[in-house]
Amino acid sequence: MGRVDTLKLARRLEEHGLERKQAEGLALELEEAIAVALKDFATKDDLDRFATRVALETRANIAESRNTQMVWTITTVLVLAGLVVAGARLIG
Repeated sequence: MGRVDTLKLARRLEEHGLERKQAEGLALELEEAIAVALKDFATKDDLDRFATRVALETRANIAESRNTQMVWTITTVLVLAGLVVAGARLIG
């Protein structure tokens, strides 16, 4: 197997929702892993399937993280609103 086109791989990972730095870093890691562990067996199709799977799993993790952040933000806003109402009642 020849060298992995990390720029093309990074672009593909970006298409699946990764930020550019994440995609480039992951592409370099994939290139090294393939070169070391799978050099005699990996094909371009194997690499494409692996990159797609990693990108989809990473996108799912990012979405889960964003949902968690959203829940914390909503909770914080509700707590602050409750404190404002309680403070207004004490003052008024």
